[in-house]
Amino acid sequence: MKDVISIGASSNVDLVKNCLNEELTFLKNKGIIVSMEERDYGTIKYIGCNVDGETANSSTVFRYYIAKALTEFIANELPLSVIPRLIRHNYAHFSEAERDEIIARAVHLFKADMSQGNLYKTVQRKNQIATSLLEYLNLNNELVLEGFLRFRLKEFCDELNDYVDQAVDSFMIDREYEEFVALLRYFVEVQDPKMGEAHIVARENGLFRILDRNQQVVKNEYLEGFVVELVQNQIDYEDLLLSALITLSPVKIVLHLDPQAKISTTVLKVFTDRAQTCIQGTECSLCNYRLKNEED
Repeated sequence: MKDVISIGASSNVDLVKNCLNEELTFLKNKGIIVSMEERDYGTIKYIGCNVDGETANSSTVFRYYIAKALTEFIANELPLSVIPRLIRHNYAHFSEAERDEIIARAVHLFKADMSQGNLYKTVQRKNQIATSLLEYLNLNNELVLEGFLRFRLKEFCDELNDYVDQAVDSFMIDREYEEFVALLRYFVEVQDPKMGEAHIVARENGLFRILDRNQQVVKNEYLEGFVVELVQNQIDYEDLLLSALITLSPVKIVLHLDPQAKISTTVLKVFTDRAQTCIQGTECSLCNYRLKNEED
């Protein structure tokens, strides 16, 4: 007597077959006759897994190994095709290029979580998937992977939606940041320079100092209102620095700040070829001042 289970998938069918082959090879080595065949039904391709049921408990073992193979596929591979589908369906108002960027971010979040995430959470997720698969396969001979994920693994499906939402949020934040930088760059381009060379250093309290070419603190009429505005409106220190630099519009800006800091990146983007990070390193007294603060 034969036992037949059909596994349907709308994509990545070859990967499904590979996962099944790896697990079912164990049964073949035990003398249990197992075979697979494919058939198309609309947009879904089915893989028929057959086993001769003459051996005692062969059907139970057969379903266990199918569930084991599909658990690995659902946990590791299926999200890589489901995530793009969620984004294209739920965020159709974005352009194709924007959706591709969001997909890349969401997939990166998923892969990072899989490789660096909580081991207990990963094991628990796979156990839940395996349990649901076994319960389903004990009562059914046909399973469509995408439908099973959507209707039987709601918690995992919600996690995938979370990756998508996080990717969209980060994309929107970055897009707003780029629009903000472009606006500031425009202000710089139409502004007349009010000083030649400016050096930017950070103080211990997080405030920035603008120094001239002689390493003297810049104090003039263009900066008088900024400290008052900071106190009254609780402006971010980095916003204050950008406002001051745009007002002064130096011909040359040298940053003695952490090159990886966002403020460094922003100043370089806004002022383009007029700004640079200091390349002297430990030989620069202003950079040494920053490094000393970081070590303290």
